[in-house]
Amino acid sequence: MFMVHARYGAMSQREAVVSDIDDLSPNEKVVLKTERGTELGTVTSKPSQLGSDVQWTGAGRILRRATPEDLARHRELGGPHRKKTENVCRQMIQQQKLPMQLVYAEYLLGNEKLYFYFMSETRVDFRNLVRDLARQFQTRIELRQIGQREAARLVGDYNCCGHELCCRCFLRKLEPIPMAMARLQKQSLDPSKISGLCGKLKCCLRFEDQVYNELRKQLPERGKRVLCGETCGKVVGCDVYNQRVSVETVEGSHVNVPLAELREAPPGAYEQALQAASAAASESGRRAASSGRFPAAGRPRPNGRTTQVTTPPPPDGQPPANRRPDRNGRPERAGRPDRSPPRPPPAKPDTPGRP
Repeated sequence: MFMVHARYGAMSQREAVVSDIDDLSPNEKVVLKTERGTELGTVTSKPSQLGSDVQWTGAGRILRRATPEDLARHRELGGPHRKKTENVCRQMIQQQKLPMQLVYAEYLLGNEKLYFYFMSETRVDFRNLVRDLARQFQTRIELRQIGQREAARLVGDYNCCGHELCCRCFLRKLEPIPMAMARLQKQSLDPSKISGLCGKLKCCLRFEDQVYNELRKQLPERGKRVLCGETCGKVVGCDVYNQRVSVETVEGSHVNVPLAELREAPPGAYEQALQAASAAASESGRRAASSGRFPAAGRPRPNGRTTQVTTPPPPDGQPPANRRPDRNGRPERAGRPDRSPPRPPPAKPDTPGRP
């Protein structure tokens, strides 16, 4: 007796099964018996012989290699026949006004059972629907409520990376993905970049989280004082994947340097470098003031203020500098006189009791 791993079903279930065939190879199609019934599966590992003292407690067993007839029947059940079954089920759901959305219908190879997978935000009483479906298809019916991740496993194919969905390839359990994993691994939290076909966070964030945690331990914490070349600064950000660190220097500039070029700053070195940078900035400001080099009007000074230019008043009989002359060369009048008569003041209302 040999043990081999196989994948079967629309949900890509994986299970260790026993077989009497010793020359099976991976990706070979087989017919196996599971707890659900007779199904078509795919071998995912080479057979390994079991000892004579081993008692097998599993329910899975490989019956035979898949024949061309088995493959043809599987294509028929999973193609147009399945589409017709889904349409009939959707019509019944609409007639009974049930708050549920049908996602997928699955036939077993032996036709022992027919599975319907649906999504719903609430619990649904579908006993009447099961009775009508069993009467229509003359087989055992089972309805299963699934979430968005399971729906992507059923109907999804390839992700934006170009590979098959992780939930269809090798992930057995679909565990929740916390947002902290996305913050650690992604520089941008754009939903279109961190979400999969199911609308949830990508499953690859979980099985890559261990590697990112190990790489993150090698990087300095935010706010730590470091030496970057000949200057000193503090850490303001980290790129875990590229192992690079963003440093804000004492001069106020930001640099992005590799981790290998950083050194830990001695105690008090950052404060001394900050004082020296402040003194150098003050000295350069005094030199600029003594040499007469001032910033242009309207531009900000180093202290954040702006310079203002005052225009002297014009001599008597001359128009202001900002007043344009008219066509005859005479200065433009300040304004047209108001030719409309003045409005009378509003009449006060008579107050009773006064003379």
